Amino acid sequence: MNTLTIIIFIFFLALGYVLVTYRKNRASVEYDERQASIRNHGYKHAFIAIAISDSFLLLLVEELKLKITPTFLLMAPLFIGCIAFASYTIFKGAYIAMHENLLGSSIIFIALGIVDLICSILGLIENAAKWDGNVLMLLFGLFMLLVGGNYAYQLYISKVKK
Repeated sequence: MNTLTIIIFIFFLALGYVLVTYRKNRASVEYDERQASIRNHGYKHAFIAIAISDSFLLLLVEELKLKITPTFLLMAPLFIGCIAFASYTIFKGAYIAMHENLLGSSIIFIALGIVDLICSILGLIENAAKWDGNVLMLLFGLFMLLVGGNYAYQLYISKVKK
């Protein structure tokens, strides 16, 4: 990854953190019993996804003698687990809490996901030898687009119901 990509990534990450943490009129996040149960199952599925991806990466490194960086070995299973958790809870309808601000969050997540996907795809095209950092950005971008798309969809559904 080049320096500009790292700066853009850190900027959007810090912007997202500031907007989510310090937003005005912050309502408490509450999940009902059904959502809490689904989220607990989502944590189980995320753990299983992390265990499977760790086992697969161990097989690749030990048996096929692939050279993979430690950063990739640590972060790829984490992103895969986050994607598994988000996917499961989104499709079961338990990702978004009651009274959550969806407009700002959806814009931030979609913008961050698009920027990460573009940067990672350009990085893969530009330098295929350094694929592991770009694949991590690709996984992160997919996660952000999944969450942002869910927020936008839920915002659309709430407008249609009214």
